[in-house]
Amino acid sequence: DPVENAFTVNVPAGWDSVAYSAGGLDFSHNVVSSVSPDGKTVLFASDPKLPMYWDPEWVNAPFQLVDFQSIVDVIEYWETKAYEPAEPFFTAYVERKFGELPGFEIVSVSPEPDLQASMERNFANSGAGSSLTASTAEVRFNYVASGETIHALVVGWSMNGGSSWVAEVYGLATNRDIDDYRPMLTALMDSLRTTPEYSARIQANHESQMAQIQAFGEEMTRQHNANMAWIRQSAAAHQSRMEAIWAQGDASMQSYYDRMDSMDHTQRDFLNYINEEETVSGGETGTRQVASGATNYWVNKNDGTYVG
Repeated sequence: DPVENAFTVNVPAGWDSVAYSAGGLDFSHNVVSSVSPDGKTVLFASDPKLPMYWDPEWVNAPFQLVDFQSIVDVIEYWETKAYEPAEPFFTAYVERKFGELPGFEIVSVSPEPDLQASMERNFANSGAGSSLTASTAEVRFNYVASGETIHALVVGWSMNGGSSWVAEVYGLATNRDIDDYRPMLTALMDSLRTTPEYSARIQANHESQMAQIQAFGEEMTRQHNANMAWIRQSAAAHQSRMEAIWAQGDASMQSYYDRMDSMDHTQRDFLNYINEEETVSGGETGTRQVASGATNYWVNKNDGTYVG
């Protein structure tokens, strides 16, 4: 991961791969994409746009966090949403992310028992078994690209911690048999490791936040004010960090797509849907990756940035 040195991962030899972290020390995604030499198969880990969810009942609790709702609403990667088990969550996720691909059709939705068992073991080993619950899902679907049927797999989990919950996803798409590449995807996911340096930074960040809470509590007469002051400060720092990391992540992805220009582009649309991006041609500005959703894009020739 060249952005934050947050993690390492093993990717298939000879494939074109990119890895970067998106988020902050309090909540981040380890994003990986790897495309086969012929451009027909893609493996991916994580979705950089998946937010952290806060339970509406907790957010609106009258004693603890009055006005927290207004803060959550302006932080791009925080959302208020009641917990959803993995199967309905990722069915809706796949339909929202990939439903506009030509020939899109969901083939099956089912739990993922191996992932479920692994998560439960991790909860038990960490001592968090009573405070965390999780569910898993596997969604298989097809779509058409360059005139051929592409078979895709999305595996995801949602983990509920009570006041907040998170979801994570990984998967693959190929014009061949999904199950031929499932061991490769499993090996990639099993190889993801947070670096010791990043773990130390996470711990230091946590201790710093706890110290801030204690300091605000000592300085202010009401704990509510202390909580709100800390949340606003944390939210502002979080958003600033998000924007800086996203800028670096975008640069990584642009370079990644530049390297793919000579390859078959069968899977480019699939990657674009994951990252909510578009590949556009701008004449003298060349081919660029941009955030999807705008009709026109303007490029600043001085620094290469764009607005949509």
